[in-house]
Amino acid sequence: MKDKDVATAARELIDAPYALGNPESGWDCVSMCLHFYDNLGISLPREFKGYSAENYAERWKKGEGREELRDYLMSLGVEVEANYERAGDLLIFDAEKWVFPGIYLGSNHFLAAFEKGCMVVPYRFFKKAVIGRRRLA
Repeated sequence: MKDKDVATAARELIDAPYALGNPESGWDCVSMCLHFYDNLGISLPREFKGYSAENYAERWKKGEGREELRDYLMSLGVEVEANYERAGDLLIFDAEKWVFPGIYLGSNHFLAAFEKGCMVVPYRFFKKAVIGRRRLA
């Protein structure tokens, strides 16, 4: 995965609106990652232990699926050691009540979808919440 390809795929998503479970009107953290990797030619599984791209939003609203999301994200690709991240690596965060993925962009920044939309975030603000780093290509 080339840095310029990662930058191009990320640029499309930056400042996009947030919408839980509705990619037609915006992105949440899971749909953003699926779309990002699709654009790079990397197809991720859409289902994991009954947790799917189609039902996670409904389950998330009910307070379900946190562990399944974490396990799903941790099952992707291969593990990357801390401080060896490359642009395009998947970061998995566990920040109190939220488990969410982000995409490492290099230069100590990552792309994530929050309620304010898709944004580039300094890695240092969330580095202690990282529970996994996965290389998908």
